[in-house]
Amino acid sequence: MNFKTTIALLIVLIALFCASWFLGVFSPQSQKSHKAPVIEAKKSLLIAPKLKGPKRIKLEIRGRGYLVFENNKGKWTIVEPIKAPAVSWEVTELISTFGDAKKLETFVPGQGDYADTTLADTGLDDPLMKVSITDKDGRVIKLLVGRNVIASEDTYVKLAGSKEVFIVDQNIRKRIKRDLQAYRDKQLWEINKDKITELDYVHNGKEQFKFVKGKKGEWLMLAPVRAKADKEKIKDALDKLSDLSAEEFVEDTFEGKLSPYGLEKPVWKITIIKTEEIKPKKKSKDKNKGKNDKKKTSTQPTSKPVIKKTKYVLLIGVKSGLGKQQVYAKRADRKWVFTLKEDDVNKFLPDSVKWRDKKIVDIAKSDLSKIEITGQGEKVVLEKKNASWRVKWEGKFVSCDTNAVDELIDSLVSMTSAGFVDNVNNKFLRQAGLIRSEYTVKLSLTNKLEPIVLNIGKTSPSGLYRYIHRNGIEYVCAVDIDNLKKILRPVLVYLDKQMLKFDLDDVTEIKLTRKDRTYHLKRTKGKNNWQIISPIKASADKEKVKNILLSCATLQAEEYVSHGRLSRYHLARPNIKLTIITTKTVPVIQATKPASTQKAKQKQKIKYKTVKETISLIVSRYKASVYAALAGKSNAMVAKVSSSLFDDLSAELIPTKIFADIDKDKIDRLDIIRRNKSLTFVRKGDSWSYPADPIFKVDKGKLEKIITAMSELKARRYVDFSKKHINKYGLHRPYLKVVLKAGKKQYWLAIGTNSPAGRFAISSSKDWIFEISVSDANKFDKTLKDLAK
Repeated sequence: MNFKTTIALLIVLIALFCASWFLGVFSPQSQKSHKAPVIEAKKSLLIAPKLKGPKRIKLEIRGRGYLVFENNKGKWTIVEPIKAPAVSWEVTELISTFGDAKKLETFVPGQGDYADTTLADTGLDDPLMKVSITDKDGRVIKLLVGRNVIASEDTYVKLAGSKEVFIVDQNIRKRIKRDLQAYRDKQLWEINKDKITELDYVHNGKEQFKFVKGKKGEWLMLAPVRAKADKEKIKDALDKLSDLSAEEFVEDTFEGKLSPYGLEKPVWKITIIKTEEIKPKKKSKDKNKGKNDKKKTSTQPTSKPVIKKTKYVLLIGVKSGLGKQQVYAKRADRKWVFTLKEDDVNKFLPDSVKWRDKKIVDIAKSDLSKIEITGQGEKVVLEKKNASWRVKWEGKFVSCDTNAVDELIDSLVSMTSAGFVDNVNNKFLRQAGLIRSEYTVKLSLTNKLEPIVLNIGKTSPSGLYRYIHRNGIEYVCAVDIDNLKKILRPVLVYLDKQMLKFDLDDVTEIKLTRKDRTYHLKRTKGKNNWQIISPIKASADKEKVKNILLSCATLQAEEYVSHGRLSRYHLARPNIKLTIITTKTVPVIQATKPASTQKAKQKQKIKYKTVKETISLIVSRYKASVYAALAGKSNAMVAKVSSSLFDDLSAELIPTKIFADIDKDKIDRLDIIRRNKSLTFVRKGDSWSYPADPIFKVDKGKLEKIITAMSELKARRYVDFSKKHINKYGLHRPYLKVVLKAGKKQYWLAIGTNSPAGRFAISSSKDWIFEISVSDANKFDKTLKDLAK
């Protein structure tokens, strides 16, 4: 090892020795470090064995002041330096802190192992906390709390007047609140919100608001105007008021210092009245009463319950500073000034509009028995009988549209006011059209003698609302015009929307008159077997007839548009008239007198008779809508109906399939004749050819499409059942003729001129002239080039 290396090692050893000295590794015994002692198994509690049932506690925090607590029936209160409720559990925790503590070690500073430890080292010469606890027997223990043991959660504690210091296993400095305000209960009061019966507000010493609870639990506003209060707004206010807590306590012992807080003349004075019924205590029986005592024949009158009212008054001042969004407040019966959250205060401050019930008709739907709506020269009368609603029509009550009535009732009970006019006088009533109102709604109830009457006047200046005044209230409501549309509707709205009522099985005849002809049908054997009597005799199309009857039996008016005035909807000369004849057998009971010698009851003999009933309906299409009415009445109800009714009544009732027996597999020749030109195609086996030009390649699939179109062809309608007017339809020399041959059988179709919705045609299967669609006609109108492969 050379000299330089030896010097370097020496320097390192010196550095390590110095560091060890400062870290205490080699420090002398006089510099004793106080390590946290190890907890032994059996150690006595500090306080619990000595104190039973603490009744009074004094807590002093160095530089923070003091509080004195007293226990009354298990509830802790602050009695010094102020009288105020305490947070009981926090005080209980204070006691538990000492009650749970265990002595780990006991010593006297300056003696034994702690000869170098002074009282100042423990922090008990000027203790952080002083706690004095008095139990129910008057015994007192006074404790001083010092520092924590170095590098430990343990704490130095001693009894006042004693030299001994304890090390306990609790971090008392942390468990005890240093802020004395933490022991003060911030809840202002405990009020059962269900027993609050009155809320009184005074704003700036002038404006008053008053709310009272009714016998049925409903809340009423008595000032500034008499009205029903909004139950949700009242509920929110009661929830907040009954459990109100302070944010900060500002002043406890004011002496004429309320002005800076705005509490000398408060912004709001709120009075809460709680009402309780105190029932009298039952008298205990006299156990010493002798057995031989005479029993009293009269009973003593029971004492009545006592009504106890408790008043709580809260004063609200100005906003507190420093942008805390708080306001100053004070209980009238306490000296403390505190702050409340501004948001909390806003939840219980009244508003004459927002706190008012917006419902105009607050009733149960089931209580309504009659509704009368008068206005615009018309009166709607709806009456409930045996749980069913009826409407008055032409002097008598008839069945009505229950959906329309339900919609009306829903609109009435859900109608709310968008605003209120409280300063109501005759001048305003006249301007609002409420002295002679445009509409009147009268609602009769099963459980009340006096009806609810709504007078509906003019629109407000904005044109968005209408004024409504209800009997029994002082103010006028403004209701959205759109909300009134479902209420102020004509009587037609409430008529039964089912226009025809008959049993499908009772229909025996149908007469259907259209512009071109009238069909007369009779039912033959079977429910759905119909025979056309005129204009020709033929079997009717079962499905088409069934559709007509179903459409009529279930016919519902989408809306009634007129009472009479048929010509306005083209019903004076309708497009279609339908007559349905029903026949049914009904029993006729005839009474026969018994023989004179018999005293038996009259015997009843049942006979049957056949009753026929005729129902007629007229239908027209006008401006893309379909209208219908019962025929035979000039003042009949005109209804807008589904367009499907017109389609069903316009359908062809004769079976429309033109060829019933074409066997596509047996067709061996196809001719397409256009004026004097003809295209002939022949099939041999499974292939087709064009004999006029053997080189031409025929597309087999295209020819088969023509054959299929012929076999499936249906007429749109039949135009004429005679060939006398064949020239009229361009069929004496048709522009196109298609002929199919299957051996000796031949099927042909001749197509003539254009019809209103297609082409006129005639066929080999029927002598009737009919109409086919343009698309069907185009399936046959092919040139040779169109059929090439």
